[in-house]
Amino acid sequence: MRLHRLLDRQLRKLGLTSEAPPPSLAAWSALLDRISATYAESDEDRYLLERSLSISSREMREMSQALLSELEKRVAERTEALEAALRELEKARAAAEEATHAKSRFLAIVSHEIRTPLNAIIGTSELLQKTPLSAPQREYVGTLHTASETLLALVNETLDFSKIEAGKLELETTELDLQKCLDQALDLVASKAKAKGLELRCLVGGGVPRRIVTDPTRLRQILVNLLDNGVKFTASGHVAVSVGWQADGDATGVLLLSVTDTGVGIPADRLGSIFGPFLQVDATTTRAYGGTGLGLAIVERLCELMGGSVTVESVEGRGSTFRVRIRAALPVPAAESAAPAEPSSPPALAEAAAPSLRILVAEDNPVNQLLAVRMLESLGYGSPLLAADGEEVLDVLRRECCDVVLMDLHMPRMDGIEASLRIRDMFGEEARPVIIALTADTLEESRAACLDAGMAGILMKPFRIDELRDCLARLRSRRQGRAA
Repeated sequence: MRLHRLLDRQLRKLGLTSEAPPPSLAAWSALLDRISATYAESDEDRYLLERSLSISSREMREMSQALLSELEKRVAERTEALEAALRELEKARAAAEEATHAKSRFLAIVSHEIRTPLNAIIGTSELLQKTPLSAPQREYVGTLHTASETLLALVNETLDFSKIEAGKLELETTELDLQKCLDQALDLVASKAKAKGLELRCLVGGGVPRRIVTDPTRLRQILVNLLDNGVKFTASGHVAVSVGWQADGDATGVLLLSVTDTGVGIPADRLGSIFGPFLQVDATTTRAYGGTGLGLAIVERLCELMGGSVTVESVEGRGSTFRVRIRAALPVPAAESAAPAEPSSPPALAEAAAPSLRILVAEDNPVNQLLAVRMLESLGYGSPLLAADGEEVLDVLRRECCDVVLMDLHMPRMDGIEASLRIRDMFGEEARPVIIALTADTLEESRAACLDAGMAGILMKPFRIDELRDCLARLRSRRQGRAA
């Protein structure tokens, strides 16, 4: 018989075996006492074990609870700290946005206040250049015009960079004549190049489409900034623009531009930072050549907005080459296009044969009012009707029949937006005059407000006489089309 080891041990202590029972009552009694004692010891051991386990379990629960409480406390503290940090970040973000908005508003206000007198200066100098002048007088007027254009360029650069940084610069994609865009850009820097004896060159490669779809204003701005940069830093030689086209589909491709000059070049250690804002090669560059240092920074950011890039190669003392890649599209074939093409510049004969327009100029600034009158007279439209505020506009329109209202936005008593809304309510669509906004306000919300009020277009001050002529020519062409 095989016994439990504990029972077998107790039997051996009593001199017994599993094969023979106790020989006497005393032996049996001793066996039972031994077994009872063993059970008692076992019970005590089990009690101690259970007690230990109970204590250990309680302690572990207490420790676990303590650890859990500590963990929850730390999580709560970390959560509170994180929430506080997030609140601070939100405050900082809101403050940054408010600062950016305030900066944009400030720049817009300053721009408006600068553009308003600039409109008179640039417009008057343009009109003066069309009059008989002596050589010294023509030189004086040319200097005045160049200085005012330079001031306008500085204002525009600052505003454009502010818009780009704030993410508020919107692209306007439309069909354009690429050759005309190139000619316009070259014309804008031609006088500076001529004054320095520099040759301007333009090479358009084979296979480059004449018309493409992109933002014409920003493409021209990129070209002008790069050409102006080349002219500024070139003392002798030439500045050249080359144009190529890399097709990547039936109706899309990449416009390739390169502007090369024979100027001072850029040191190798400055090439990596040349597109940074407010940066020029060094402080002496700013003193020697002037400028804000924003031109190339604007070029880089415009290229990025237009799905492209700009790079530079330069050898100090020999010149620089800026290469631009911009994504563009080919226009829809004329047969498939719903929109008729606008004439780029109406021929003089067509302009003379077209019926005249009855024009009302709404402008509270006497100088700018006089300038608008003289511009219209020089374009052959005769003397326009005049109004100094929105209420006068409505009074004139109740008495007179007008085709076009050139409407300033910021006028006393009633502004241009309110006046446009009233005109829309006063007249049916056929009898309603076309309203063109005249404004120095560069805010996008002002532009949107103009269009929402029913205005047909916007002339940004300072506007050139050619811009006014083209705008009115388009209106005349549209009027002729309706009459036909």
